[in-house]
Amino acid sequence: AGAAGAAAAGRVRIECKRKSRIKRWCLALPEVFAMNMTWPSTPSKQLIEKVISRLPKTIQLNKLFAFPRHVENKAQSHTMTLSGMIMYYGRHYFATFRSHKLKRWLLLNDKKVTVLGTWKEVVSRCRLGKWQPTMLFYESESVKHVSSVSLAYTMLPHKLLLKPKPSAAAAAADEKKKIR
Repeated sequence: AGAAGAAAAGRVRIECKRKSRIKRWCLALPEVFAMNMTWPSTPSKQLIEKVISRLPKTIQLNKLFAFPRHVENKAQSHTMTLSGMIMYYGRHYFATFRSHKLKRWLLLNDKKVTVLGTWKEVVSRCRLGKWQPTMLFYESESVKHVSSVSLAYTMLPHKLLLKPKPSAAAAAADEKKKIR
């Protein structure tokens, strides 16, 4: 009665025999790619270590996304390297980022920047401190030798960039010009 009733009412149920595949698109090659992670409310030290030790150090976006034809060839050789993480512990956020200059991972918190060391040491500190990475940042190989400050200048709209304050002498000279 159910199937006959649905067909009689003009509603036909179609059974799918295979799963549909979702295709995710990326329209251009990014210089920085961010990925969000979610965690259970109280993860164990073992889970944190297991997840962090298995994070890919490099990713190729063409394995995750489809690209338009004009970008497809470049995307095949576009490797991105893990460069930083926003971490969470006990209602507090902080960051760890890899310094290309020092070839070490750094810890950036509210008070200071300290050297954490190698990737193995980062994994160990995350496990011991129950630090949970919530956001991963991967950089394009082409960004590695560019300072983040100069990269920010190229990415942000110019009206958002703050101009440095003029020196006292320059400010006084500007005031004299206004008076004349």
